[in-house]
Amino acid sequence: MPSLMKKNLLACVSFVALAGSQAALAQSVDYGSLEMLFGEPVTTSATGKPQRSSEVPVPMEIVTADQISQTGATNIPDALRHVMGVDVIRWSTEGADVSVRGYNSPFNPRLLVLVNGRQVYADHFGMVFWNAIPVQMGEIRQIEVVKGPNTALFGFNAAIGVINIVTYNPMHDDVNDVRFTYGTQDTKEVSGLLTKRFENGGISMSGSYLDANAFNAGDEPRIIPDRDPSTGTFNLRGQFKLDAKSEIGFEGSWSSTKRAAFVPTFQASHPDVETFSARGSYLRDSSIGLIKANVYFNSLDHDTTVFGFGELAYQNDVLVAQVEDLFKIGTNHSFRLFGEYRHNTYKGEFGSNPFDEGVKANFDSFAASGMWDWTITDRLNFVGSGRLDVVDFSRSGFEVPGFPLTNEDFDRSLTEYTYNAGLVWRADEQTSVRFSAARGAKMMSLIEFAAAGMGPGPFPGTTFIEIGNPDLGASITESYDIGVERQIPALFSSLQANVFYTSLSKNVTVANFQPNFVAPPLFVSQPIDVGASEQIGVEVELEGAKDNLRWSANYSYIDVDDKFDLFTNGISPVGVDFERSTPKHKANAHLGYTLGAFDIDLYAQYFSKSDRIEQNPAGGLSLAPVNDVFTLSGRATYDITDWWDVTISAVAFNQKTYNPSQADAAERQAYLTTSFRW
Repeated sequence: MPSLMKKNLLACVSFVALAGSQAALAQSVDYGSLEMLFGEPVTTSATGKPQRSSEVPVPMEIVTADQISQTGATNIPDALRHVMGVDVIRWSTEGADVSVRGYNSPFNPRLLVLVNGRQVYADHFGMVFWNAIPVQMGEIRQIEVVKGPNTALFGFNAAIGVINIVTYNPMHDDVNDVRFTYGTQDTKEVSGLLTKRFENGGISMSGSYLDANAFNAGDEPRIIPDRDPSTGTFNLRGQFKLDAKSEIGFEGSWSSTKRAAFVPTFQASHPDVETFSARGSYLRDSSIGLIKANVYFNSLDHDTTVFGFGELAYQNDVLVAQVEDLFKIGTNHSFRLFGEYRHNTYKGEFGSNPFDEGVKANFDSFAASGMWDWTITDRLNFVGSGRLDVVDFSRSGFEVPGFPLTNEDFDRSLTEYTYNAGLVWRADEQTSVRFSAARGAKMMSLIEFAAAGMGPGPFPGTTFIEIGNPDLGASITESYDIGVERQIPALFSSLQANVFYTSLSKNVTVANFQPNFVAPPLFVSQPIDVGASEQIGVEVELEGAKDNLRWSANYSYIDVDDKFDLFTNGISPVGVDFERSTPKHKANAHLGYTLGAFDIDLYAQYFSKSDRIEQNPAGGLSLAPVNDVFTLSGRATYDITDWWDVTISAVAFNQKTYNPSQADAAERQAYLTTSFRW
């Protein structure tokens, strides 16, 4: 008991320090101690300062390690499939895209994804390679899902939401986990996390290797040709105290993956992706507040064969330096001042380009932001954040002969402001009401901005030209949300409901490239602004637990109204026809039970009918109706000892094949996993 009291006391000191007071002890967030102290998860992804999940001023879901384990998921997208407001498109065995509250598409560009605050979103295409994220399922402490724009805190591309994957911190968490998995599609995976603690900190190492077969479901010709996926990852992380008031951290990661994919132009591809990252951080409890400094470097090599385009090679490097100060004035006002510098470089080579010259582009950006957290009364709290980004672009390399764009046309600057505002009213001990508004921005990808290439056209004697668009700016998202959360002690449950409105406007592009004009012998592909879109939605969720029983059920309704001029210049509508491709109704249900050494969880999911992409017999793609989809998934775990268990899990085990996404049918998947955790 004394050791528990000591840990809770340290948690209190840590929480107060990170909230901005001049505490004697400064340390990184000890999520485990704070969660034990407050009886609920703690997050920094809403405002930049630690907050209990029940007090955040934005619509948010926190998926804990226990909840991830209950899904039996072997990858991050599958762990998010049943989260209210999250949409997962699965293109292939290991290929997926994730979105928040609709607006999903291949290489979804509007969702910013982070690992412990480090961007894993790739700026060249504006997308996330989910299977290349160097994080193992056994090292995830929680996944924080912020719904709606949060650009004021995280910057560009947090346009419809943010997902921050938080791993165990070796300074606070002594976790070791080794797993072996075998399953359908001849899936074989081994993964592990090893931690070494020291008196003043700790080091952890994690890694994995996966090999599997591609989906081969359905009798129809597949849009994505078969390609067996494989992935290898490695991550090293350390966190140490320098003294009672300061702390340093470091992290390095590597991943390599290959799989089949569906690119934003709705063509199949075979990407080979290799990533590398290095990161250092410093934290100091000073006389002017809690100072944090963070520097990281991401490098991505992306070689691919895109059917219809040929061989393409991309390299994208980004260097980010951040500094912030979190402090309090009085007892009711907390502030966070933040500055960021970012240098992003892109190099692209078009395999069929007869001039054998690639394109280089880069941007330098400077950002400043501020957050004000005002405790108005014991029951009323306001949080406001604002951010200003200034971005300078440049380009060099290949210029399309005879095309009226030169490198000088790409020298331009972009200035954009974003904000988040939230008001939380605690009506009583069981009820809280949240009002929030936000303005977010998605910057055009570097390929949309600066790409160029030439090659043989679709007919003899014709030429295909791919060219970026320097006139594109940021795509703006505006969102308004009202949410209610109520504890229901009589049912051992909590109920939450959200009503929201979202609009996309200004420079919404058709995927990355679609035909802009066709004037034989020239077939020109260039991204252009096609208009705007808006949606209204409702979310309701009930979840609870008593003794050994746990349950949850959620329902989402989204009605999208596209205002796109899709047919101008022969543009294909399949790229951004969100109105037809977004199911209006989605429901999830979960029931779990623990009986001695057994844990059993069952998940049901329902999608209403929508449209999906199909291959036309005469060539090209179109949208075709897809019936309602109902799937059952789950897991059963048996604890052999306190440190050894065996799990059988399955995705869509009631369907041989099903259409959970905009393209090709997927197969049901089943896995046998044995885990050793100590």
